[in-house]
Amino acid sequence: MIKRLKRFLWLVIAIIVAISISLGLMGRLTAQQPSISHPLTSLTEAEISTAVSVIKREKTLSEMAAFPLIALQEPDKEEVLKFIPGKAFQRKVFLVIYEKSQNKTYEGIVNLTSKTLNSWKEIPSVQPAIVASEYELATQVVKADPRWQKAIQRRGITDFDQVKISCWAPGILSKQEEGENWGQGDMQCYFILI
Repeated sequence: MIKRLKRFLWLVIAIIVAISISLGLMGRLTAQQPSISHPLTSLTEAEISTAVSVIKREKTLSEMAAFPLIALQEPDKEEVLKFIPGKAFQRKVFLVIYEKSQNKTYEGIVNLTSKTLNSWKEIPSVQPAIVASEYELATQVVKADPRWQKAIQRRGITDFDQVKISCWAPGILSKQEEGENWGQGDMQCYFILI
């Protein structure tokens, strides 16, 4: 009786393991090959990579160039309404490119079907959204500032690693605010209790 029970338990465990592995593999396969079944389906990783490759092929960018925004360029409403499942449709990508070495911002539209750059224009006098590397740089700059360190120490905090810095972009500024150097953003500090 005990021997049969052991065999039964091993069988149940083997079935559970097999099902878990199967579900895991199915999840990986579907994640690697997403289906684009509608014109408004979100961009896939492959589409994003293609769009960036087209921009880099068509335009000379420095190593410091950043892509703060890569999004689906939504088709016209008429095109979406006329969509028929199974029928081919065009996909375009809207990109914002910040060329940090020149302090210039560009907008581009890439046609994924033809792998061509349909539109490219400089957007003067703007800076795009903050990118991830700038958040880390802002944190380093704030924590290295002796004035900040003294202010934090006055609050009884000596371990600066327990203070988290949240960088907020300034948003749209008036001419007066631009002249007052508001464009650097706002830093919020949080103390983490462990």
